[in-house]
Amino acid sequence: GNRPFDVLLVGSGFGATACAFALARGGPRVGFVAGVGRSRSLEADGGIVDPLLVLRAFGEGAPLGDVVTRRQTFTAESVGSTPLLNSLEEMPRRQVYLRLELETWARERAVAAGAEYVEGFIEETVLPAPGDLLEIMSEAGDQTLSAKTIALCEGSDPRISTRAGLRPDYDPEDQVHFARTIIQRPAGEAVYLTGNTRTSWGMPIGVTLVPLGSGSIVSVVARIENIMRSNRSSSDALEDLLPSRLGIDLGLQGERIHTGVELSALRRYTRNVRLSHDGLLIGLDASGMLDPREARRADVTIRSGMHLAEFLMESGSYSWDEFAAPLLQQVRAVNADRIDARSRGFIEERGTGAGRTGALSRAGTSLLRKLRTLG
Repeated sequence: GNRPFDVLLVGSGFGATACAFALARGGPRVGFVAGVGRSRSLEADGGIVDPLLVLRAFGEGAPLGDVVTRRQTFTAESVGSTPLLNSLEEMPRRQVYLRLELETWARERAVAAGAEYVEGFIEETVLPAPGDLLEIMSEAGDQTLSAKTIALCEGSDPRISTRAGLRPDYDPEDQVHFARTIIQRPAGEAVYLTGNTRTSWGMPIGVTLVPLGSGSIVSVVARIENIMRSNRSSSDALEDLLPSRLGIDLGLQGERIHTGVELSALRRYTRNVRLSHDGLLIGLDASGMLDPREARRADVTIRSGMHLAEFLMESGSYSWDEFAAPLLQQVRAVNADRIDARSRGFIEERGTGAGRTGALSRAGTSLLRKLRTLG
């Protein structure tokens, strides 16, 4: 009916669905919409996730693939050079997921638990409404939803949180652009491989390979500032990598299925950041705090959704800002030690594993320890 939601979640990724699943089982009337970010291609997206965490957040039956227990890093001077492979590192057991499959399953689990999924709703504006409610209007202006609390999760329109003062706009150098594809090839050892190289025109890029039973998810990332300076995108970088000497050495030959792109913002600081504004909340993942290159990104996102649900079900007198601020401080991305090589036209992070990526890896570990104590 037209009865307002107790909680409306904008976004249908792992964090939003984990929150919706937990809330719906606890009694509140919960709704969620896909979020404008769902318009991007999902088929060529995926990663690795803790299967026990997925079980805890959603129950049994998750569509998970290969087991991955080892990670290897590489460096290469360019796509025309042979990769320098570093020693293999043992990592906690993870399983491969394809984003479209796992998110669809998680959404169905949330709906089965009692949450209401509003199909086809694209958000645009949030305004106060009578009765201490918030009202969110659709992009087409033909539909509105009201709720006591609205939480902006991954996939939500970033303009909503910016207008409410929950986060600043991002400079180009604080944004990264991903191009992903899936390569079908003979099955090999399930190793999560990540490294850094340069395109044939000299642009620094990050490369990640997630193993599948019959291939790999190949992800290439470049800074938007670098793309603006070189006038070539991460999609161009992906096309440069696949047929190259480096691509051959990494085993990236085979039939390609699905290609997608994604833009992600990475905040370098947390000055003047708010997490709530008159009943409007922002989830940790939605505020650009988690680097998509981080292997534990899906784990942290799921845990943050469970954490948000716990807060919303609490009746304490503290504010969301006070409750979430310690987590925000632990996962924030500190200023990377960058080389701004304008003579060559690129911004670079100094050294492998240095700067933002290394800082987030350490911060993510601290965050996970904190989140484990909450459940």
